[in-house]
Amino acid sequence: MHRRAKAYPAGDNDEYWYAGDQLIEDQGNLAQVYSGGETHYHPIDDYVWLGGRPVVIIHGSLDASDVRMADDGANCSRERDGSVCGKYFPVTDHIGKPVLMLDGNQKVSGVGEYDPYGQLNRVSLDAETDHSYTVSDATIADFTQPSVGGTTEDMRVKLQMVDLRSGNWSAHCGGTAYQDSAQLFDPNSSSNLGSAITGAHTGGVWSDWVTPTADEVQVNLATECAELQTSGTCSCSTSKTKTGLVMEGYEYRRYQSGANPFWTPLRFPGQYHDDETDLNQNWNRYYQPLDDRYLEPEPKLSSWNDSMAASLSAEFPVQVVYQYARANTVAFVDPSGLNIPKDTPHYPIPFPPPSGPIRHPPVPGPGTGPRNPPPQPACASSIAGAVQDAAAEQCRESAKAANSPCSLGPVWNSDCTDFDCAVAPPGKTFLCPFGCTK
Repeated sequence: MHRRAKAYPAGDNDEYWYAGDQLIEDQGNLAQVYSGGETHYHPIDDYVWLGGRPVVIIHGSLDASDVRMADDGANCSRERDGSVCGKYFPVTDHIGKPVLMLDGNQKVSGVGEYDPYGQLNRVSLDAETDHSYTVSDATIADFTQPSVGGTTEDMRVKLQMVDLRSGNWSAHCGGTAYQDSAQLFDPNSSSNLGSAITGAHTGGVWSDWVTPTADEVQVNLATECAELQTSGTCSCSTSKTKTGLVMEGYEYRRYQSGANPFWTPLRFPGQYHDDETDLNQNWNRYYQPLDDRYLEPEPKLSSWNDSMAASLSAEFPVQVVYQYARANTVAFVDPSGLNIPKDTPHYPIPFPPPSGPIRHPPVPGPGTGPRNPPPQPACASSIAGAVQDAAAEQCRESAKAANSPCSLGPVWNSDCTDFDCAVAPPGKTFLCPFGCTK
């Protein structure tokens, strides 16, 4: 079992444990204080897996002495999500990502709607103030997220940049504090929603989860009068000393009326969503769903010789080095973050393979039967991919048993249909990563 821990500048910590590519226990931030004066330490989730899929999540909390508190529906909020303790049951789709969450009362506590690259319940919306901003109140965004009958819908906003004025008037002008802020607002009830967002030189800031009365939310800039620094006067300043606000988008969550909201950080198989960085930890690499790519290059390239890496990068500069599962999240997954997609769209691989991305069975088309790709000619130049781990390991073992130099390697056979542990015959070159040439 492996452990990942995070420490924040303000002193909070969280950590999680996993085995292989399966999340086992997820512990939240320390010493969080929630509404009503109730304090919980260490919100913690325990996962039960069956057949490679999460089937039960026990959402609980530890007290200050690390003793587990009763899972009785008490507040187990993590990152101000308003969730309660209890057992939850994720429902996964054909590739294994959670798409529905049921609570212990068989009510829907969450629905997962993904874009093709793995962003969950996310809508991009670019809105911003002037930079620097005018010192006056303004609405910078107004959006509506359609609701579904019989459900409750919450929303929260992500601000990519927050740089707002704050300070105090001088003593001879009363010493009053002033603070500009971003405020979510419900235009249908004419009321503010959630807490005001303040600060300077910050980014990646999430608002509170809020519940509008009619699916509509505004993001407003609220300004307060700052002192005009002129001798003998106490009037407002209109100076533009800060940059303002930039909104990146918003998230929504939908759950059955009468249920409590709950969701999991699991995303594509093998991915853990980190709310603070907005990245998905793929155990060995970070995946950025906004750009549909890993932040780090393919780790296996570091063990290949220069000529192999150069040839591979020339033929597949993006697909292999940074791409997640051939950018085909309907048919492929990469649970460890270590697998190079070896097949072309028409080159089948076994399910599940010993290594490499998992290819799922073809989806039948209406009235057409299974959509199986047409066979490709032997030694087609499009056949390319990575060295299979299983074949490479077999070759190493064969070389070790024969007490011979480790020159044997997995190569395409003469029909380019499989890997052989042999040296290519004279006059032919069978290089696994680059296809078959004669």
